[in-house]
Amino acid sequence: MATSYSVHIEAPVEKVFDFWKDPRNWPRMAEKSPVEVTQAYVPPEGVGTFHVAIFTLLPGIRMEYFGVFTEFVPNERIVDKVSLAFEGTWTYTFAAEGSGTRLTMHGEPRSFWRLWPFDTLIDRVERLGYERYMPRLRELLEESGAPAKVAS
Repeated sequence: MATSYSVHIEAPVEKVFDFWKDPRNWPRMAEKSPVEVTQAYVPPEGVGTFHVAIFTLLPGIRMEYFGVFTEFVPNERIVDKVSLAFEGTWTYTFAAEGSGTRLTMHGEPRSFWRLWPFDTLIDRVERLGYERYMPRLRELLEESGAPAKVAS
């Protein structure tokens, strides 16, 4: 199974990509983020960027995951291989659209057990996450003309 979600952000591709390429920025997409990036390494070339994070799935249920960028095309695409109680590949594409950017996220998560009910549940959780956090990302990147800031 796979899940995709796309959002238009009224900001230049370079600004959206610069924000997204650093996983330390991702928790900023939620006012009360369920993600805590505990470790990240962001090399200038992009490929090899890795992140370790703790994700609060439900109250009291926290999971740690590890991801690494295996493909990195500036202002176009990032492929992020992730391992958790499920594993998969997430591809983020960036395209100029009018005076803004179309950010599309495509996830192909799979449970380790390769069981259809778990895979379906993971797809639903992914979709809910996209719908919840992408409007906040749009707000963050559209609220000012300043470049996206790296979270500290």
